[in-house]
Amino acid sequence: MILLILLTQLMANPQDWGVGTLMGALNRSYSFPRGKGGVYDIPSSQTMTGIMPIYFSKKNHPADLIIILPGVFGSAESRINTTNVEVVEKFDVHVLSVPNFFAEKYIKQKPLYSKDPVALDLKIINESIDWAIKKIGRQNINKIHLLAESLGTFMASGLYAVDSQTSKPLINGEILLMWPPLDIKVAVNNFDHIIDFYRAYASECSFWNLVQISLKDRWHKDLSKHEILCARSFMLIKGFVSTISRVSKEFNPLFSDQRNHLKFETFIDAYSPAMNEMLSRHDMRLSLAYWLDQGQKRNPRRVTIFSGRTDFLNWGLSIDEWLKGRPGEYVYENFSWGGHSGPIGYPDGEKKIIEWLKKVIN
Repeated sequence: MILLILLTQLMANPQDWGVGTLMGALNRSYSFPRGKGGVYDIPSSQTMTGIMPIYFSKKNHPADLIIILPGVFGSAESRINTTNVEVVEKFDVHVLSVPNFFAEKYIKQKPLYSKDPVALDLKIINESIDWAIKKIGRQNINKIHLLAESLGTFMASGLYAVDSQTSKPLINGEILLMWPPLDIKVAVNNFDHIIDFYRAYASECSFWNLVQISLKDRWHKDLSKHEILCARSFMLIKGFVSTISRVSKEFNPLFSDQRNHLKFETFIDAYSPAMNEMLSRHDMRLSLAYWLDQGQKRNPRRVTIFSGRTDFLNWGLSIDEWLKGRPGEYVYENFSWGGHSGPIGYPDGEKKIIEWLKKVIN
């Protein structure tokens, strides 16, 4: 495993969507970053346990507050998501990170879902922000910025819209959305389609296949068809589907054992039928534009988007077309490589995050 870690750290930017997503994630998973803050079980009126574990760090002087919302299954201290916290904490800022609503520790608190799961998840985030502001002191916060990745961008956009409806919006800084799904229904359909297609190849992908892929990519050698299939299937099945199986144990141990049939649609239907119903009727609230347009009309903020054509969550959609006529100010950083969120695990991607932080922090 150490050999694979060293190889991924040396790799060039992978062009294939599967290789890029996989190797970027491996870089992040084995970098062992450490946050400067800690995990706190804060009170929550929206969960059965009455708490929600969040990550928090603060300065003892006025500074900007960065709110980090991780991608699917993620929390600030889970291996792949600690990278964003570590990069942000290189700067003189307060940090708050709330787990993704599909994270194990989030599900473990048994959110009190009803007919509107999105509204409840936004309430939990707002509870966390209120708690953090009280701990820091409003007078010690200069600006509040949002930094979100993947599915976390959906909640960041919802938070921005809801906050914009208040008389004194809290979000007075900038927003960074990294590899956002433009439409959750499209993203789930795309994910499940490729999971079904590549499921049969998972057994053909071994550790030594991954070492070979890393070596070839490092030296710009063409990958064979088998190696590309291996990387894609490993990322999808050993990565995402295995995580679905593990997370499912928090609410249905028997369901988690049905790995030959697991995918996002079955997971969502079992865990949150109300969310699945929203997907079935293609509810407008599952669209990024629904939330961002509301926020931009009431509380205009500069929104920066990192994404690109190799992000399979948005296949069939175009960010360039999506941005046309959109109200508000947008900056689009177009990555031509890396698949979904892969560039975050490479120096080029981390550099872009740092450049954004330098621009927005007082």
